[in-house]
Amino acid sequence: MPLMELSYQEGAITPETRDQLVENLTTHLLKAEGAPNTEFFRSVTWVLVNERPAELVYAGDKPAAGVVKLEVATPEGALDDDRRARMIETGTAAIREAFEVSDEDALKVWVLCRDVVDGGWGAGGNVVHYKELVEIAKAQREAAKAEAGAAA
Repeated sequence: MPLMELSYQEGAITPETRDQLVENLTTHLLKAEGAPNTEFFRSVTWVLVNERPAELVYAGDKPAAGVVKLEVATPEGALDDDRRARMIETGTAAIREAFEVSDEDALKVWVLCRDVVDGGWGAGGNVVHYKELVEIAKAQREAAKAEAGAAA
């Protein structure tokens, strides 16, 4: 049940580019987590897009064009150091492609990964534990294997 927040200057990319970027980020995060790329897991992977007026984006005390921030919140245990590094790498690459960020401006793209402590995540009025998500993922993988075997 990850949550991403993507923040950038208003009008920096087209709505079509934004939609493709959100799709790519969702896929990258599911892959980094090791979660199945199923309708259920895609539906609980949210991306909140925050388009900021250009005059409200600064680096220090100066207006800063072209900065992009992606915050990724996942249940504790979903991303170990290697998986977190993979998300940072692939998320940054997807953002750089969407915003056409040059090597020279690469430091204008930040990806921040945060763990939500187990028991600190709730949905539908209930506490969600990471181990429950692991069990759902396992069941979906087994169902997909059985379905693939039946189709063969």
